[in-house]
Amino acid sequence: MLNVFLSLVGIIAVVFLVWGGIQYITSAGEESKIEHAKKTITYAIIGLLVIGLAVVVVNFVVKAFVGGGGGQQAPPAPAPERDRFLTPA
Repeated sequence: MLNVFLSLVGIIAVVFLVWGGIQYITSAGEESKIEHAKKTITYAIIGLLVIGLAVVVVNFVVKAFVGGGGGQQAPPAPAPERDRFLTPA
């Protein structure tokens, strides 16, 4: 559920990034419009970085509490065909 929310927020941030680019292109050299577009782009990039960091933290916490081991994996179980070679006859 939380990953869906973070994905939606990420999509919104990308839309703002595109919107800032459109504003920058259509500013026609007006300094106030250029500055507004630059701020929109900057804040959208900062938002994407925060969202990316949130995804990393959420996935780490979920693995730590649900998956066990804080992201560390348990060694793989031996395959059945390998077991017959490891056990004495």
